[in-house]
Amino acid sequence: MNSNEAAHGVLAPNHDVTRPILRQPMDIPGVGRIAILQDPTGAWIAVARFDQHPGTSSRGLFGWSELATPDTSTAQAFYTRLFGWKAKADPQNQYTEFQVGDRSIGGMMALKQQGTPPHWLPYVMVDDCDRMARKAVELGARTLVPATDIAGVGRFSVFADPAGAALAIIKLTGHI
Repeated sequence: MNSNEAAHGVLAPNHDVTRPILRQPMDIPGVGRIAILQDPTGAWIAVARFDQHPGTSSRGLFGWSELATPDTSTAQAFYTRLFGWKAKADPQNQYTEFQVGDRSIGGMMALKQQGTPPHWLPYVMVDDCDRMARKAVELGARTLVPATDIAGVGRFSVFADPAGAALAIIKLTGHI
């Protein structure tokens, strides 16, 4: 089963997901079908089947998502079965990449901060991580992770926007 078939199955009116549902499956005219559910580790995820999907790694667009969870084994089993993703472990960095075919599309790491719930963090692709991190602060954001290099991948930063929503930015230099 590929990810589109899995999403379609999850979003079908007679879906068999046993996890809590925040938003029941619904059609969005001209866009597709969407639902929001909770995975077995407690992280919420929107699952969708788009008629058209403009996703890309281009600058200014969302290009990566990362799951932080205290139970990576349970999360890996859930997402690989749900979407048919492959899991590519990087034991040296204690990180797992989720893949469709041979293309990495997201990642997962163990959640280490006490009191922080499991969550997905979206990444926006940028040309200059440091400049964009400074600009975010100038516009009222609060820095959560300052601009930091990831060997062989790029430079990233995480901030909370003025309303408190967390978002990551990344300038890729290799790997993906």
